Amino acid sequence: MKKLALVLVVMLGIIPAVMGAAADDYKVIKKVVKPGTTAVKTMDEVKWFKVEVTDMKTGKVKVRVTLPISLIDVISGWCPKDGLVVDNGMKINLKQLVQELKKVGPLAIVEAYDNNEKVKVWLE
Repeated sequence: MKKLALVLVVMLGIIPAVMGAAADDYKVIKKVVKPGTTAVKTMDEVKWFKVEVTDMKTGKVKVRVTLPISLIDVISGWCPKDGLVVDNGMKINLKQLVQELKKVGPLAIVEAYDNNEKVKVWLE
């Protein structure tokens, strides 16, 4: 549970940096979107990264986070190319992880239970 929380904090801790980088975001979007091209959307396209913490005793949602997957793409691109050090020298290539999860489509990534709380992380 602590490792999951650590990964979420690392991912969400980068968000304030996004707010100051609007000009850079525009450059990235401009590179990706080419005039005259259109993308075909399927029913299985991932649009959201979601996290929810529920109190198992009351059934009430304590925390709900919903982020556009495009924001997660941008954030994952800022991670070191050789991987993000998570725990005891373990490295995760966050950009590659996000790309592979998007290919699979909407799914529950993890559901963990601890201390009468349920943490669910999924793509929708």
